[in-house]
Amino acid sequence: MEFQASYHQERLWFIDRFESGNVYPHPPVYHNIPLLIEIKGDIDHSLLQQSLQRLVNRHEALRTIVATKEEKPVQVIDSDVPVKIQISELQEHEAQSGDIHWLGLVKREVGRNFVMGEDHLFDASLVRLESRRHLLVMWVHHIIADRVSMEIIASETIRIYQALSIGEEPALNPMTLQYADFSQWQRQLPGQVVESALLHWKRKLKGKLQALEIPVDFPRESIHVYDEALFTFDLPGDLLAKARTIWSGKEDFLLLLGIFKLLLSRYCGHTE
Repeated sequence: MEFQASYHQERLWFIDRFESGNVYPHPPVYHNIPLLIEIKGDIDHSLLQQSLQRLVNRHEALRTIVATKEEKPVQVIDSDVPVKIQISELQEHEAQSGDIHWLGLVKREVGRNFVMGEDHLFDASLVRLESRRHLLVMWVHHIIADRVSMEIIASETIRIYQALSIGEEPALNPMTLQYADFSQWQRQLPGQVVESALLHWKRKLKGKLQALEIPVDFPRESIHVYDEALFTFDLPGDLLAKARTIWSGKEDFLLLLGIFKLLLSRYCGHTE
């Protein structure tokens, strides 16, 4: 089946085409969304394979290739996509050196680039940490998924595997809508609705966007690239507790992101 891409997909398709071979030597990987599920105890590889196959059969987005037709992106949905879980193992010296090594292995797995127009945009591997401890690693391109999508993938994978492991059929709600249904609805919105939304963003983004100017020890690159870096530090528990008094949400990362942006605002004097 073939469907017109959504506006969101068209944006990411354009970025992929623009950056591949220009900004990066290969398709950019920063749109890959990782998902890790730790599995403790015995694991049935065959049932895990069946679980992911059922997941892919259930969701058209996981069987989608975003191809280019007449210089426009289209969703090509395959009816049958066999799932094969890659199995990775730590080397003995890595297994004895703590979690930093398996973290590096996982990052290499999810850092594999999808080739737009050729690849299905979902992949998975199983990382063996110990004899009875594994990580199920899945990664999906942002062009077919978002954070809510990953929560659904995690939940359904677990429910399917648990049901199959006791010889039962998974109790999942029937799929009445797929992503292609949304993209078709979006593309059929009345012209005045689209023009109204476009006008809103033209006003919002009018003028020169203000760059974040903070004191740095080297010049900013003229083209924004995503180079990986890691800085680790400990946040005192009492300080985090104080910060939580100004935040009623459940997720600390949103609170900490807000605090970090406030810090940047103090450094540069900007409000955006």
